[in-house]
Amino acid sequence: MRQTEDTEESSYVWDRGFYNEADMSSSLTLPTYFAKRGHADEGIFFLGATGTGLEFHAHNDARNGVVFGMKRWFLYPVNRHPPGGMDINSMEWYEHIYLSQKLTEEDKPLECVQEAGEIIYIPEGYWHAVINIGDTIGMTLLARKPVTVLQKLRKRDWERDDEMKKKKQSGADLTEGDLKATYSSMRKLHRIFPDNTFVMVQLAYAYRKAGQREKAIGLVLKAVDVDPYCAFAYMLLSKMMIELNRLKEAEEFLLQVRDRIPGLWSLHATYGSFLVKIGRYAEAVSVFKTATTKKSAKLDVWRELMEAQQLSGDTEGAKATENTIRKMTENV
Repeated sequence: MRQTEDTEESSYVWDRGFYNEADMSSSLTLPTYFAKRGHADEGIFFLGATGTGLEFHAHNDARNGVVFGMKRWFLYPVNRHPPGGMDINSMEWYEHIYLSQKLTEEDKPLECVQEAGEIIYIPEGYWHAVINIGDTIGMTLLARKPVTVLQKLRKRDWERDDEMKKKKQSGADLTEGDLKATYSSMRKLHRIFPDNTFVMVQLAYAYRKAGQREKAIGLVLKAVDVDPYCAFAYMLLSKMMIELNRLKEAEEFLLQVRDRIPGLWSLHATYGSFLVKIGRYAEAVSVFKTATTKKSAKLDVWRELMEAQQLSGDTEGAKATENTIRKMTENV
């Protein structure tokens, strides 16, 4: 298949051209109210192995069908960001937040299991994550243009972010106007949804880019107060503390969330990187080893483990890790 993309979660791919190129539109029979609306919709084909899925995200109006297999869905309304659901894959969220934490009734998602032949409608802006149950083939018809204020503002924020990246890559200097533009959309969203952790963290990111670090820290502290499971927010706090050379506080934030959600590989990887940065190499080796035992751990963690072993003087361990990396890359 052309234009096939790998997601952050291995063995789950999608393709934006297959629907039209394979003439799927003539072989799929959809209810009138779910039918493709010409160029207003984009057809996306999905193929996933069991246990894979997509992390929590929100987008334009969508109709999702399963052709083969089953999908388990977790959904939250527009104003309610999933607890702990930022920058974490769906299986990790399921295992370490949904099953392991005592979520209140308010924190629990709407959920359902979608079987082959069934269609689920996701309103624009609804947060949702999926886990494939068995090998799964699916199809999504996604509206190309947003219609709600929320999604229009988010789209503008993404566009501005891309504009800033292109400008930086070209070597041009960012102006004060550019920096203010990075957070104008998120400020509007924050006024609409003042307690939404996603909006708070994204606005904090924008403030940080604009050099307004104290504002950013204040917002992220509020975000972790609203959502104590938001590991991403704790890691952002730690990163900003490092930038301010407040290393003790940086470590405290990492340890707080590690103790709360011990199973996340990304936390151990982030903590290991911090320990390398401050020269505690032997401790970093131990932390990276813990990260590599997690199912979702990525190849980069193994590389960081090898570097920490080299820095700590563990040459034999570094060689063993290098061999493991070689075998992993040979199997890709």
